[in-house]
Amino acid sequence: MEFLYPFESMINPLSDELDELTTSWAVHFGLLKTRKQVNAVKQMKINAFASCLYPNAQKQLLLPVTKFYLILFLLDDLTDNLKHADQNEIEAIYLDYINILNEEESKIKIPFSEAFNSFTSEWREVVTKEDYQEFTKSFKEYIEFQQWELESNNSKEIPPIQEYCFKRPYSSGAYLAIYFMKILIKFPLQDKEIEGCQLHYLESKATSLICLANDIGSFYKEMNEGSIHNFLIILMEEHKFSVDESMEIAKQKHNRLLFQFIQLCSLTKDKNNPILSKYIQALKYMIAGSHYWSTSETIRYHNNLNGNIIEKQ
Repeated sequence: MEFLYPFESMINPLSDELDELTTSWAVHFGLLKTRKQVNAVKQMKINAFASCLYPNAQKQLLLPVTKFYLILFLLDDLTDNLKHADQNEIEAIYLDYINILNEEESKIKIPFSEAFNSFTSEWREVVTKEDYQEFTKSFKEYIEFQQWELESNNSKEIPPIQEYCFKRPYSSGAYLAIYFMKILIKFPLQDKEIEGCQLHYLESKATSLICLANDIGSFYKEMNEGSIHNFLIILMEEHKFSVDESMEIAKQKHNRLLFQFIQLCSLTKDKNNPILSKYIQALKYMIAGSHYWSTSETIRYHNNLNGNIIEKQ
């Protein structure tokens, strides 16, 4: 399902070049082991995701971010294949990532760890020490919520709808996307005069919009796969709504969030601060770009396709 947003989406003109560079990098570290996997990445336009989120970003910063997102997509596949993989393997990767973030030696010599180590080294070179520390904090938070999702999937316990709505923007990486957005537009993360409640609410609405649009778009595919982490699926299980009722509730919630987001943008713009205007525009590009990528660029979430790069064994 496609939503019409009152702001445009764009693709970074570096997208094709970054795709080639990132794919070669992934092959070098063994993240992509076969020609079939390389072709899947290209057909699904995985590496265009970052270019859709950040259409004005410069190459020096966008290239490592594109590499980072490829790691996350591949990890997502590995997690989806838990019935065919050892859950301890996923947890060991997360633990190793924390070791790497703490600048300790990697404990497991596998492509996922070696590629992540490469990314962190590259990222540390192009951002300030404070901004890298903020990444460390944000990514550890992401891992924490990913582990919640992992445990929930493993136990097959459907989370309450309120818990899901709170945790999903973290476990999905939407707040990580906000972090990268701020770095890419050179938004002062440590400037307390700019940070405030309005920005927190804007980010809350933006991440919720992204997650809900994704849940609506991937609903039928996830329902067919037996997934439990989807707003509509939880509505159906918790409140016994039909598919049509759940879809209508989700669309109405999405439209309310969009209205609230636009209102907050108008209030924040009144401050007449150029960096805030740039920040608001970047948020809009993220929302529209994420939706455009998932509905028009990639085939990863289409109903009748296997959207995995790493296939089930």
